[in-house]
Amino acid sequence: YNRLFNSASPSPSPSSNSIAPLRLVGGNAANTGRLEVYYNGVWGTVCDDGFSQSSADVACRQLGYSNATSFGNYGGPQGSGQIWLDNVSCTGNENSLSSCQHLPFGSHNCDHSEDVILTCTNSAASTPSASPSPSVPSLSASASLSASASPSAG
Repeated sequence: YNRLFNSASPSPSPSSNSIAPLRLVGGNAANTGRLEVYYNGVWGTVCDDGFSQSSADVACRQLGYSNATSFGNYGGPQGSGQIWLDNVSCTGNENSLSSCQHLPFGSHNCDHSEDVILTCTNSAASTPSASPSPSVPSLSASASLSASASPSAG
């Protein structure tokens, strides 16, 4: 591993309060593939440096799954173009991958042979958005009005 750490150390991104959408690309099912993040209008990959089970679980939960069953840089297609995230370090309690510690977007010492390949569990988590498409936090309209129940006439 070539690790170059000049003065840049993992830290929350300045945009950590906004959730960067994720997707899985090139897998043989919707729940597996190369992990990509959308930032500044461009999809890019995530490098595997420092990427742990906790980081994989956070990514899968953001995608609407319960957790990750496997992760690494093998068994999937390599990306091309932009590498957005490197040295991602999650505790496991974050609501999005971009909330975890990481180098600034676009700062990395990786090539596409280090792209994270992720497999999430097929059973969707009970989250407001259980689809693998990018989700944006919003208030749910699932709260029902308890006053709407009317007594039955009979």
